[in-house]
Amino acid sequence: MSEPTYSICITHYNNAATVRRSLDSVLSQLDERFEVVVVDNFSDDGSKEILEEYARTGKITTLVEKRCSRGLGWQTAVETSRGKYSIVDLDMDDEFRPLLGSLLRFYHEKCEGLLLAAVADLQSPWSKNVTIGPRALILELGGWPDVQLYEHSNLWGKAARRGVYRWTAFSMLAAEGGHPERETAIGRLKFNYLRYRELLRQGRGAFTPGEKRGAGRWLAFILARASAPFYSSYKGTTNRDFRPRDRNYFVAFQV
Repeated sequence: MSEPTYSICITHYNNAATVRRSLDSVLSQLDERFEVVVVDNFSDDGSKEILEEYARTGKITTLVEKRCSRGLGWQTAVETSRGKYSIVDLDMDDEFRPLLGSLLRFYHEKCEGLLLAAVADLQSPWSKNVTIGPRALILELGGWPDVQLYEHSNLWGKAARRGVYRWTAFSMLAAEGGHPERETAIGRLKFNYLRYRELLRQGRGAFTPGEKRGAGRWLAFILARASAPFYSSYKGTTNRDFRPRDRNYFVAFQV
């Protein structure tokens, strides 16, 4: 079997309600140049069986089951893949417009050999994105840390330090998944705790500029600061001065 040019690298956990629609919106854009590698974090809502169905029919090239964070999931997917280029962060709670071909043409014309983040929302430094780059470059940079949030900014920052990071404004989203679990007070506390913990583990300030610091967020921060030392630290791998939307790295999208 010939080596693919592109590897679609996906991490997944418990998206039974959306995974078919999401995965089909990606698969409909692919041809023989692509493979699809999915790392599933032992889903238990029925979505693992859906992924196994796609794997049996060959629509998913490789399905890996592994207990992992998002960062470790991306790393596992890229290490398992065979394509020259890795396409990362197509979440299975989202649906995608048929624009992957346009994004890849832009990448090869304007950003060949670099690590490109195509972001959906210019107003948010952590908005939905699609990250594209040579597999060899990603592995040479050390890939992603074993964290659940902000894992991409770690990789982007390492690429920026090497002068090989670029970003552009481009959205493939047709429909974006929501997070109803964050709408309750307990849900928000859990999310903010996780957010602050993962930022602290990477040597970043927990609070973003202008963030409101109510009692709930201070509690989440205190819990995160107390627990962070019990997790692996990635402070030495983080580019502390890096800003994902720095205009020095910007390339205007055009095909």
